[in-house]
Amino acid sequence: MSYAGFMWECACGQLEHGEDSPEECMKCGKINSFVKLPEELIEEREREFTEEELELDSVREVKKQMQKRKAMKKAKMQKTQLNNNKKKGRKR
Repeated sequence: MSYAGFMWECACGQLEHGEDSPEECMKCGKINSFVKLPEELIEEREREFTEEELELDSVREVKKQMQKRKAMKKAKMQKTQLNNNKKKGRKR
């Protein structure tokens, strides 16, 4: 992950990229609270971002699988209920 310019970090931890320091933090609203990160820290932050993105992707995938299973279970229950209703109709 490579960005043009510099990486700036607010006191609250918000990261921004650009040639100049942002005047206001969009996360906490502080004014002139950004400091330029040294190259060593930029690489570390980029690794952290990548790890966080991978974790988010994993969480999203698990949620998607759970929703899919829930939908399949619901469809199966509806099918069973429909079949039971058909059987009841034949018995009468």
